Amino acid sequence: MLNHDLTIRILKTASSYLIEELKIEESIIERLRNAYLGLEQNKLDSWLDTKSKQEIALPVENLDCKNYDEVEDIKQGLMNNRWAFEKIKGSKVIAFDTSEMFSHHITPYFILVNTGYFFYDYFHGEYLENSIPLFFTKKQIEDLIEETKLPSWILQYMRLDCYSQVFSELLEKQDLSGAYVFLDESISSGFLSSARDDVIKKLMNKLLQNLEEMINSNTIPIAIFYSMSRSFVNFLSKVSNLNDVKVTDKQLFDRILKPGQRSPLMKIYNHPTSLINREVYAFYLKIFDGNVLRVEFLGDLKGRIDEIHKIVLLQSIIGDGYPYCMARAHEQAYLSEQDRRFILSLLSNQLPGISPIMVSKKLERKLSSLI
Repeated sequence: MLNHDLTIRILKTASSYLIEELKIEESIIERLRNAYLGLEQNKLDSWLDTKSKQEIALPVENLDCKNYDEVEDIKQGLMNNRWAFEKIKGSKVIAFDTSEMFSHHITPYFILVNTGYFFYDYFHGEYLENSIPLFFTKKQIEDLIEETKLPSWILQYMRLDCYSQVFSELLEKQDLSGAYVFLDESISSGFLSSARDDVIKKLMNKLLQNLEEMINSNTIPIAIFYSMSRSFVNFLSKVSNLNDVKVTDKQLFDRILKPGQRSPLMKIYNHPTSLINREVYAFYLKIFDGNVLRVEFLGDLKGRIDEIHKIVLLQSIIGDGYPYCMARAHEQAYLSEQDRRFILSLLSNQLPGISPIMVSKKLERKLSSLI
């Protein structure tokens, strides 16, 4: 239980430090913005250092902010999503998300991965939404770890494998041809940079296998997420001789872009992408003030950048700031405490007198909402 009185005193003290830090950030962002506006396009390549340990985003388009449509129309659309519904007619979208249940407080140990999906065909008015739970026993998990040699990253591998299985099942029951596949993932996978090279290669290859399966099925897989990356800021800081810059790309492009606009297309250079023979591209998309998404995709799809800009923007308008299909897939994937109790109860009923489910007192109290 939160100590309200003490929290009030702590936050009153901390707020003065926060105000000072925000003022410093504002100054840095303004310097970066001015540096961006002063960049010379023809000199950018000369600053690229592919051996840098930092993730770098190199612009591969001219540096103008890119509009999907008239900005005034987009502002109107943000207030009335019927505008977006009219613009997106004829398109198909599908999104996936996962939620997991596992705990060392439960005996026998298991992992349940619940993959939620949402599909909408805006031309025919057809939609599908559901979740598919996949259950892994301790033995199955141990066998998979032995096969993949990924003990610390096995859950990430399982999630990617579940995406693939569910996508294949949907292909058998629904015409997904031409659909945009929304993934709450990072294709450039900067979060893997600290892992061993063999681990990075296995996870990146699994991700690429999924993406190639989707592309070969005539769908367009794109990754959309909120990012704390500094990949473009890292590059801009070097070009502009600005040192120790601690702001994110998202903060910078929130200042540069207008609602509905995207940044130039950028090629991502980092350690994970250096270990695979594929190019990864990204751009930032501003929906409204304070709401900037990062969009990533393989180089195979860079010719579709205007279409991708359009679809992600319209889905975000329909979803009041976040892609509607992704929000619906998340709802399907989410495991509530009630769902978790149901799973434990069902398992207990299936294993009477054999190996009853044992739950630690700590988890039992959490499930009972006492803590």
